[in-house]
Amino acid sequence: MDSARSSSVQKLRAILLVSFSGLLGLLLFSGLDGLGVLSRLHDEEQQARRAFLIRNATLTQLRGSLLEYWQGLDRCIAENGWDDPRREREFVRLFAAVEGALSHYPNDGPVEEQNLIELLHTTLLQHQAMARSFIGRSDLPPLATGSMIMAGKVQILEISEEISRVNRRMLEESGYRLLARFDTLQGRLRLLLLITLLSGLLLAAGSFLYIVRLEREVDERSFELGQLSSRLVQAHEEERRSISRELHDEVGQSLGALLVDAGRLASLVPQEDEQARGYVAHIKSVAERTLQSVRNIALLLRPSMLDDLGLVPALEWQAREVSRHGEMEVEVHADDIPEDIPDDQKTCIYRVVQEALNNAARHASARQATVTLHYRDNKFELTVTDDGRGFDPKTTRGMGILGMDERVKRLGGSLSIQSAPGGATTLRAELPWTQPAAGANPVN
Repeated sequence: MDSARSSSVQKLRAILLVSFSGLLGLLLFSGLDGLGVLSRLHDEEQQARRAFLIRNATLTQLRGSLLEYWQGLDRCIAENGWDDPRREREFVRLFAAVEGALSHYPNDGPVEEQNLIELLHTTLLQHQAMARSFIGRSDLPPLATGSMIMAGKVQILEISEEISRVNRRMLEESGYRLLARFDTLQGRLRLLLLITLLSGLLLAAGSFLYIVRLEREVDERSFELGQLSSRLVQAHEEERRSISRELHDEVGQSLGALLVDAGRLASLVPQEDEQARGYVAHIKSVAERTLQSVRNIALLLRPSMLDDLGLVPALEWQAREVSRHGEMEVEVHADDIPEDIPDDQKTCIYRVVQEALNNAARHASARQATVTLHYRDNKFELTVTDDGRGFDPKTTRGMGILGMDERVKRLGGSLSIQSAPGGATTLRAELPWTQPAAGANPVN
């Protein structure tokens, strides 16, 4: 079952990893594609604007050359100087400037623009030919000559203006194409955003389910650990009780019988046989010490008075034993303690006091300790204080403290320790009277 669950978790992790990688790849692709399209649109816009500016500048230069050319013609008409040979050279120079400006106009435009450029060039040649036909003649009336020249000007200006309109229309069409492509890009980005959003929602839902599953597994493991800890504590206590009973009943009775037999043997040994009487006395002394040690061990494992006399007498006996075997004086204060305490609460309180006093005597080198036990509002309130050298509860958590905490929490209670290096230590525990239902998860 564990292997199947592990395989399922690994598959789920692989799916989530691949999905997140795909989502990140989709976001990266969308961003790079959008940036690429925007860069191309920007380049095309700059290219269209540059082409428009070049054409517009060329037309402006052409108009400037035509203006100089026409000004020369106007002066000739005003002065009636067509018979002056210098006029021909001037007209050739000015018309060459016009043709040079027209030759710089870009030839990569549409057919309509190319046709207009060709028509403009043809019209300019016709206009030049007409002007050159007037040179060398002095009998031309100025009014008629001016009318013919003006008609050519109007035609040339109309053609150049049409070229300008075509140029502007090309710029507008380029702008429309760019807007259409930008709209296409927006639609694509919206679609990718929608796909990404849906993928993100699916991944979020999958991750949420995965987290819920992990939390459920953690709760199940915690529940199982709580049950296991409870069973271990119960088994440990039962084992101590069984060993204590066996020591008291079997080993204690055997040693007692041995003492009786040693006494009988001593009465049978003659008074004059001092060596034999010495052996018998030694056997009796060893048996008495062994019997006392066995009783002490049995009491430490599980004091019989805890079951026979109750919690308070057991605590008082424990205090006397600690005071008798060490240098720490222990006082016990217990008020209004019921006699029919559940066995779990009774054992828990006794073990917590036993561990706290042992820690105070062994590690804190305390001289005075006080055990206070009250029963109020359907719960037990236990306080153990000592005047030892103290410790930091946040950094020091030994097996004894963990064991006390586990015992108390298993029964639905709470345990806290207040201490500081060099100061006194106060342990407080609260236990409810009613034991939680079997298998209840301890509260952390």
